[in-house]
Amino acid sequence: FIFIFFFGRQSEGCQPRQQGPSIDGWAARINGVELSQREVENLVYLRGDRQNEAQLASTRYDILTRLIDQELLAQRALAAGINVDEKGLTRYITSTDNPDFPAFTNEEGVFDRQTFKDALRFRLGVGPDDYRTRKRREFLSDRYRRMLEAQVQVSEAEVRFEVAKDLRNWNLNFLKFSPSK
Repeated sequence: FIFIFFFGRQSEGCQPRQQGPSIDGWAARINGVELSQREVENLVYLRGDRQNEAQLASTRYDILTRLIDQELLAQRALAAGINVDEKGLTRYITSTDNPDFPAFTNEEGVFDRQTFKDALRFRLGVGPDDYRTRKRREFLSDRYRRMLEAQVQVSEAEVRFEVAKDLRNWNLNFLKFSPSK
């Protein structure tokens, strides 16, 4: 039974190769940094939606655009002097600030190293180094975005003006007729 369940026809290893984009190579290059097609496809897979080819293409595009934005923000963060050391990155990965944190916890909700390794391998489909690279980019882009948001100050007068502008309605009716009538 175990052999059939894990290695039978329904297992991924025995299915015929499905047509789709190649996962080898890069999906985008940003200032010398390559984002792999494998990372894009992995994130598409994690979404778990059963989609047709047009929807998948749109999903791939959205994910790639998000990754490009993250990489650009991370590069700007590094240029601005924002960085994270290995211990800080480990703290981020093992904290509730990490969106993936629930996948790494045991029944008590505490981070578990073996659950972490299993989740990376079986659920997320990445190695520890690739995961740390992703999380470093995510962490730096979030820190840079928060720094920019903290610098923007909007006055109460600007908010009132924009709200009033949005609430203003114009109902315009007109008639068109010739001067002879």
